[in-house]
Amino acid sequence: MEFLRGSSNNTFSGGQFNNIQGSQHTTNIYQSVRQEKEFTIWDDYRRVRTGDTYVTGVIGESTVKREGKKDRRRVIARRTISLARLEGKDKEFLHVAYDGPDAFKAFEMDFERFSSVNINRNPIFAQLFGYNDNRHGLPALIFHDELVPLVRVLLRGTQAAASPVLLPYFSYLFDAMQTANVRLDVSELWVDPRTGTLRRGPYIQTPYSEWLLLNLGPIPILEDRFSPLSIQTYKDSSAVFNYLIRTLPMHAILRGIRLSSTGVWEWLNHDDAISMPRSFIGTVYNWRRRRIIAKYVGTRERWHYGLYHVEGMPDAMRETRTVMEDGSTRFMVTPEDVQDVRAMTLHYVLNGTDDFCDSWLAQAHSVFSQLGIHEDDWGELILQRKEYISPQGVIDTAAVMNPVYLFIRRAPHPSDNETIWKFWVEGEGCYWSSDPLGQQNVSEVIRTSLELPSFFHSLGIVRRYWGPSHYETAEKVHRHCGFDPKTTDLTRSLGLPVLEVVGDDNRFQILEEWEDSYSPTSSSESCDEFEAHGNCTSSDGSKSDDEEIILYQPDVDNDYTFSEDSGSDQVVYPRSAAVRWTTA
Repeated sequence: MEFLRGSSNNTFSGGQFNNIQGSQHTTNIYQSVRQEKEFTIWDDYRRVRTGDTYVTGVIGESTVKREGKKDRRRVIARRTISLARLEGKDKEFLHVAYDGPDAFKAFEMDFERFSSVNINRNPIFAQLFGYNDNRHGLPALIFHDELVPLVRVLLRGTQAAASPVLLPYFSYLFDAMQTANVRLDVSELWVDPRTGTLRRGPYIQTPYSEWLLLNLGPIPILEDRFSPLSIQTYKDSSAVFNYLIRTLPMHAILRGIRLSSTGVWEWLNHDDAISMPRSFIGTVYNWRRRRIIAKYVGTRERWHYGLYHVEGMPDAMRETRTVMEDGSTRFMVTPEDVQDVRAMTLHYVLNGTDDFCDSWLAQAHSVFSQLGIHEDDWGELILQRKEYISPQGVIDTAAVMNPVYLFIRRAPHPSDNETIWKFWVEGEGCYWSSDPLGQQNVSEVIRTSLELPSFFHSLGIVRRYWGPSHYETAEKVHRHCGFDPKTTDLTRSLGLPVLEVVGDDNRFQILEEWEDSYSPTSSSESCDEFEAHGNCTSSDGSKSDDEEIILYQPDVDNDYTFSEDSGSDQVVYPRSAAVRWTTA
C-alpha cells in the first residue's frame, strides 16, 4: 500500500483497511436541552439597575436594630431613605438603600418582611415595587408612592411636642385602619399623601428611640363615616379639631391631648429615689416656686408599678418572659444567646392612674383661675411615670454551658414603706439564678466568671408638661360641651375625680415633708415619654426664675415627648419614674 511505503517488519492479518488522504475535520453535534428557571418571590418584583435610579432627596436614616432570625446575631447595618425617580417612570418612589457590614442581610430581611405581605388583604403596608441587589454597591428596596414620615407630621417641623389635635386624629386613624392590634412605633408609620391614609413602611429615625402610637380606647368605627382628612388639612388645627368633634367622644379627644404631652427627665440621688416615688405621686406641683397647687384625692389601690418593656434584650431571651407566682418576672439565657446579652434597660410604669391625668386637663383652667396662674406660666407640671433598669456587661460565651435565668422582682407598691423601697432601689430587685424557680442564686464567683452583669439603680422622674396650644384645645372641648372652663363641670360630666386645690397651709406642710429629703444635686436630662427608654440628652438641670408647675402621676401609657430644654417655661406634668440598673 502506498501509505506503508518505507515500512518494514509489519504483519497484518484478518483486517480491512481504508486509505484516507488529505485534510480531515471532525464535527461534534450536541442537542440543546432547555432548562426552566425556578420561580422565586424575587421574580414578582422589578429588578432595577443602579444607573436607572436618580435620588432626588434624602428623607432620613435608621439603624437596623433587629436580630437575624436564622443565626440569632445582631445585624449591623443602616438604612438611608430617600425619594427617587426611575428611568421610564413619571413619578417619585420611596428608595431605601442599605450600607454597613451586614447591609445585604438587612436588605434581605426587609425584602422578606414586605414581600410576604398580601397587599390585597393588608393594604396598610407600603407596597414594594422593586429592588436593586447590587453586591458591589448599596442594595436597595424601592416602594411605590411618595410617602411622608408620620413623625414629620406630628411634630410639625422642628417642634418637640406633638400637635394636640393631630396626635388624637392619627390615633383614631390608627384604630380605624386596624394598623396594629394595640400599639405601633411611630418610626414605621407613613402617610400616603394621595389618600391621607396610614402605611406601615421601613423604619425611619425619630427624635425618640421608641415612640408608640396608641389607640384611644373603645371607639365605634363606622365604615360609612370613615373618611381620612387630606394632607393639606393638617395645617388647619381648627379643621382637624372640628373633625375630631364630629367623630370622637369627648373622653377620647381628652386622652389624645394627654398623649401629646412633653416632658423632661430628672435623675435623682439615692435619698430622693427612695422618697419621691412614694410622697409626690398624685400632686400638681410648681417646681420653681416649690408649691403644690392641687392633688388627687381618689383611691390609689389600683396604682402599681409593672414591667412594661425590655430594651436591648435579645429577641430569644425576651420571648422566654414568664411571670412567676410571686409577681417577679423571669427571663432565660441559653448558651447560644448569651453572647448577645450586653446592655439592657427594663422599663416600669405605674399603672392605673389615667383618671388623674385626664382630670388635670379637664380641670386645669379651673385651677389656673382660682390661683391666678397666668397663661404665660401654663407650661410647667410634673408626674413620675416610668422606671428603668439597665443591666450592662459582656459575657464569655464559652463559659456558659447551661441556661441561666434573670429574675426581676416585683416593683414596690407606691404605698409600701421606706424599707421596702430602699431594698429595691439599692439593687436587690434583680438577680441571676441557675435554676428556673429562682431559688439558687448565681454566686458572685460564677457571675464574674460568666461576666454576667451586676446591678445598681438610678431612678428619675419625668417632668411632664403641655404647652399653651394643648390647654387651648382643652378649652375648646369645654366650650363645645357648653361648659365654662373655669368650672369643674366638664370633669364631673366625664365622671372624672375632681382634684383638690391645695391652700397655702397644706401646701407648705407637704413641701416641708418632701424638702427634708430632697437634694438639689439631682440632675436633669431631656428625652421623650413616648418611648422613655433611656436615650436621654443630658442637661445641666439648672432652674430659671420662671414659674414651672409640675404634676406627679405615674401612668401606664407610653405617651409623651420630651423637649430639648429642661428649663423651658412650660407646665410640666410629672409622669414617669425610671430606675436604671447598671454594672457596678
